[in-house]
Amino acid sequence: MDHVDSVWVMATRKIELGLMGLTVAHNIRARRRALNLTLEDLSALMNSLNRPMSKATLSQIENTNRRIDVDDFVAFAMALEVTPLDLLEVPSPHPDIAPAADFLNDQAARAENLARLGLEAYAKRIRGLN
Repeated sequence: MDHVDSVWVMATRKIELGLMGLTVAHNIRARRRALNLTLEDLSALMNSLNRPMSKATLSQIENTNRRIDVDDFVAFAMALEVTPLDLLEVPSPHPDIAPAADFLNDQAARAENLARLGLEAYAKRIRGLN
């Protein structure tokens, strides 16, 4: 951060989506299509959950051009009638993440990866330790 005239300014740079961000974006689109929802339909659902998003914003999210926060993530799960864990499920094969898909499809490897990402509760669920 730089100090400019008594105001702290943080440097801005685009933060690229990682594996899980790509996965969630892919799963949001796939689930929306499976439910035969349009972007307008999903926009209305998100609005009803107090997470208003335009069709343009939803398109940016699905096309991995926009990140979402954890509240949006949970609202997407609710709107799409799935659990948050379902939105984290790595599809195989996925063109953007194919190199990682084989590794992540092994249950033990998936649990280890989730634990590394700080998602220990999900890792325990995958390991069957509830």
